[in-house]
Amino acid sequence: MKKYEKIKKIMDRGCKILGSDYAILGGAMTWISESNLVSTMSNAGMFGVLASGAMDGDLLKNEITLTQSKTDRNFGVNIILMNPKLHDLIDVCVFEMAWLLSIWALEE
Repeated sequence: MKKYEKIKKIMDRGCKILGSDYAILGGAMTWISESNLVSTMSNAGMFGVLASGAMDGDLLKNEITLTQSKTDRNFGVNIILMNPKLHDLIDVCVFEMAWLLSIWALEE
């Protein structure tokens, strides 16, 4: 039973950090992890993550706004470093107050 208690403690900490009911973080899948999926996950107590993929700043701003209109729960945004509009996307996240920003790079 000690093993379970340790895992529960770690999961409880994750929930507290994310502001979610469950320590489940949605995977950012380009063109799939959009406002409908992300808000549904967040409303269900998980932590949804928008995938910006090949979006430009205007499209990401729209997706963040749509997600905020569908949930009052926390959610994040994933940005990949190879996006040529990287700086615009980061600016949108900062100005739109995204709760979590994850940035990924692909190794060559």
